[in-house]
Amino acid sequence: WFPIGFAYLLRYSDAAAPTGNYTPDDWGRYRSVYFRMVEKVDAGIGKIVDVLDRKKLWKNTVVIFTSDHGDGVGAHRWNQKSALYEEVVNVPLIVVSPEKKNAGVKLPQLVNSGVDFFASVCHWAGISL
Repeated sequence: WFPIGFAYLLRYSDAAAPTGNYTPDDWGRYRSVYFRMVEKVDAGIGKIVDVLDRKKLWKNTVVIFTSDHGDGVGAHRWNQKSALYEEVVNVPLIVVSPEKKNAGVKLPQLVNSGVDFFASVCHWAGISL
């Protein structure tokens, strides 16, 4: 049990939430920087894909793109990892395999990256746990 003041502290204290006093312009800048960082990561991924293409490595390569839940892109005027907004709970998981099974399809299954995913990748790679 927490007193009501604790919830206020989490939301508005500079120590707990340094963005508690952000203005709409501050949030705009925050999101702009966030999306610029995403663009930089995307460019880096493009370089990896270019090497795989150039060296013709796609026939024996599996590429997995995933992430943690991030900070919610500043949505809801919040960027700390303590709220379960939609922007925080949905994370990318993209698998590109030589078989191209389910290519271009968004699958509805829930993946628990802490349990299911690691074991599945090891099994796929022929690694016993």
